[in-house]
Amino acid sequence: MKLPNSLRALQHRNFRLFIMGQGTSQIGNWVQLIATSWLVYSLSGSTLMLGLSAFSLQIPMLLITPFSGVLLDRLDVRRVSDRLSFPNSCPTGKS
Repeated sequence: MKLPNSLRALQHRNFRLFIMGQGTSQIGNWVQLIATSWLVYSLSGSTLMLGLSAFSLQIPMLLITPFSGVLLDRLDVRRVSDRLSFPNSCPTGKS
């Protein structure tokens, strides 16, 4: 099957596995965001608290992103990515 130029990367098995893994990870992140928002709203009943909780999830990204870009320019991006993505593969629930 001939793919358009924009989809040529899908011919490679490793890239397809990567895309499927990223898709699965993003679905998990979305479910966690929805569950957290739902929990905050159901416990507090306040839209202000809901907004504050959603904003607080973005604070680490806002603070770390400018410095991480500079740091990653000096390090091996693949090694850093592998090490930082490992905690995402660990379960987040408590038994």
